Amino acid sequence: MMHLGHLRPSKSNYASPLHMVPKKGTLDWRPVGDYRAFNSQSLKDKYSIPCIADFTAELHGSKLFSRIDLIKAYHQIPIHPEDIHKTAICTPFGLFENTRMQFGLCNASATFQRFIDEVTRGLPGVYAFVDDILIASKNSEQHFQHLKTLFARLDEYGLCINISKCIFGALTIDFLGFNLSENGIKPIPDKVKCILDFPKPDTLTQLRRFLGMFNFYRCFIPKVAHILAPIVQFLEGHTNKKKSRSSVCKSSEQLKWNENAEEAFIAAKNAIAEATLLRHLIPGAQLSLWVDASDVAIGGTLSQLSQGKFEPIAYFSMKLNKSQRKWSTYDRELFSIYSAIKKFKHMLEGREFQIYTDQKPLIYAFKQNPDKCSPRQLRHLDFISQYSTDIRHVQGSQNIVADALSRIEVDSITKSPILNFKEFARAQKDDSDIQKFLHNDASSLQLELKPCQTSNFNLLCDTSTGVPRPFVPTSFRKLIFDHLHNLAHPLSLSLSLG
Repeated sequence: MMHLGHLRPSKSNYASPLHMVPKKGTLDWRPVGDYRAFNSQSLKDKYSIPCIADFTAELHGSKLFSRIDLIKAYHQIPIHPEDIHKTAICTPFGLFENTRMQFGLCNASATFQRFIDEVTRGLPGVYAFVDDILIASKNSEQHFQHLKTLFARLDEYGLCINISKCIFGALTIDFLGFNLSENGIKPIPDKVKCILDFPKPDTLTQLRRFLGMFNFYRCFIPKVAHILAPIVQFLEGHTNKKKSRSSVCKSSEQLKWNENAEEAFIAAKNAIAEATLLRHLIPGAQLSLWVDASDVAIGGTLSQLSQGKFEPIAYFSMKLNKSQRKWSTYDRELFSIYSAIKKFKHMLEGREFQIYTDQKPLIYAFKQNPDKCSPRQLRHLDFISQYSTDIRHVQGSQNIVADALSRIEVDSITKSPILNFKEFARAQKDDSDIQKFLHNDASSLQLELKPCQTSNFNLLCDTSTGVPRPFVPTSFRKLIFDHLHNLAHPLSLSLSLG
């Protein structure tokens, strides 16, 4: 580093310890200053660092991916001459100071993110996270052009890439701990295997390590807070600050597992093994928010209608605190809607969507007298109304979308070989019963046109239950009844469009 001019002897009155950290997959070592004392006195740079959701929301339609890694990225940023002496580090060979940005400085990531955002600003299909750059394109010609434009911009700013860590033109790619493809985003299989192979923790330190690994992928697991609740309760029982010091379990002390915690540990592993593929958000697609609440947790699933079936975009789950567990079922369900919208508001703002809940009184929430609502309920309803007031009821036995969506390869419509959808759609238009319901505002049916996945026709369906059910015209009723009479599956499953 000295021969490159990145390090020089120092006479500074500052001094921080130096650590050497092995680089992943190599025999090289990375020098990292222990700047904790210095960082505590530094003014923090508030420049925002992007997250994976900022990228995936724009990846729909992308089929080719590349990942660019910048070589010694931080070292490409010079430190202001007046601040160089503050970076001084202690070594066995004396005191040295850095002329280039180093790992360990609290503002290093924000500084580099601001710089790389300037470098990549205006480049289509390019997404930068500190020194990792993702390029996503719809075809090979577009991908080549995206790479060519990016390399020209990097050359303009004098940045070098680490070719050994770069991947070009892949159909699927690992980025920021996730696997990206044309179909969506999912956990990296090797990371999942590490969680599945993790032995039952014997100490608090091991248990916290397991929860940290597991929670990184919690966004792929429906009702994760409910699954982890016994483990969290078990952990809290060993770290309760109100206990006397002698009764609190030490980090290295052997844990005594109870039956509920052990079952939750196994359930957590099973859940991560079946982690759901989350689809990329489709611009203009019909969105729906499915929520549910239990005695200990709340959860929600944001999904989109694509080719006649609902696909999961994101999951939300949160453990209720002691006070919230005492709320009524109505209040917990209302809170689940409020919390889910708050979680997904960056995807819901400015878009129409339906909210599905198994708490039927909630569908009248915006029609009731405000004087009958508590202040908390009014706050929640006011926030929800800023995004949607379309709350629909779905039977509890049918509100299994969070679990059912993990079976994403199952077709959501089974076409009957005896049914001609063209004739079926035409019969709906001419049916007198349907016309009566369409012009009857007092009817409980909510008739809407829904696309049929296996044909080019839209069928008129009742959506009042949350599951689209085709309205069978009079001329088709005997035919369908005879066909389904001896089947074990009800009509709603055989002709379901969603």
